[in-house]
Amino acid sequence: MQAEKPGEARRYANTLDAFAQIARKEGLPGLYRGVGPTTQRAMLLTATQLASYDHTKHLLLQTPYFEENTLTHLVVSMIAGFFCATTTAPVDNIKSRYMNQKFLPSGKGELYTSTMDCFTKTLRAEGFLGIYKGWFPNWMRIGNRTFLMACSSLFNPNLLSPPQSCRPSHHCHLPDSGEAQGFRGHETNLRQTLFRQKKKNIIDLYWLQTGESLDPFF
Repeated sequence: MQAEKPGEARRYANTLDAFAQIARKEGLPGLYRGVGPTTQRAMLLTATQLASYDHTKHLLLQTPYFEENTLTHLVVSMIAGFFCATTTAPVDNIKSRYMNQKFLPSGKGELYTSTMDCFTKTLRAEGFLGIYKGWFPNWMRIGNRTFLMACSSLFNPNLLSPPQSCRPSHHCHLPDSGEAQGFRGHETNLRQTLFRQKKKNIIDLYWLQTGESLDPFF
């Protein structure tokens, strides 16, 4: 529906109508057309976004000009968006062209038979820059999206914890051997407690479902 141009007759009345018509005319494969390039784009986007964001932020925080704040997240997000747009633009462009073309009742596209055919024809007709059409708005979109993710607790769990007083350029207190041994002992006790709690939950759940006790087995 988003690919329909102004002035053209609308193919679908709404989203549900689009689902119904595609399923009726093209079957289940029609609903999943383009899943290959969509998956490829998602893989490239995620790998590039996480790696570039984390590494760029690490480098910037080592300088005296940046610290953990909103401005740093914005700068890092736009840099990560730059790399994401560069790696995903060709796949995104080819995917959009292939999926937006009209398809015959047999399921064959009128312009391109496959994404590779679309890539070859685009490269031959428009050159290397043809596969990068729409790169700038794509960068703006991904950069803003990365910034919103960076400001959420899902992408940046540090926002839920108190700010760190130690930064790479500052002198941090390192625990001595006694403190380190105490930390390891505390971690061991915590793991044992969690294991006992999990075992108790398993026993209780089994008793509720079967009425039998698992105590002899533990």
